[in-house]
Amino acid sequence: MSLTRFSLFAGAAAALLTAGCSNQPGGTTAASDTRAADEAAIRAATTGMEQSVSAKDLDKIVGDYEDNAVLFAPKAPATVGKAAIHDAWQGLLMIPGLKMTLKVADIDVSRAGDLAVERGSFAV
Repeated sequence: MSLTRFSLFAGAAAALLTAGCSNQPGGTTAASDTRAADEAAIRAATTGMEQSVSAKDLDKIVGDYEDNAVLFAPKAPATVGKAAIHDAWQGLLMIPGLKMTLKVADIDVSRAGDLAVERGSFAV
């Protein structure tokens, strides 16, 4: 392979690798910042959870969990999997006069929009 062809090949490979490593189509468009909208959606989901608990709507509560979710409740072992989480919520919702309040203290959303952390408290 001649030096000219090698240089063209190396340049093309570098361009492809650069574009391939970018998370944007074409590798040049800046991502829009959706953090405010993401935070609003998380706050709405938290409010929805509180309303679902108040209505004792088990299907709606459990519908927000992924199949491989883990529920960490105070002073209890981890509840693993959607079916087990369903059973845990079902037992909790049977408590007469159950009322749960959720308070969001802080929500951090990554600029990429692929990670968010909600910190808060709850009272039963």
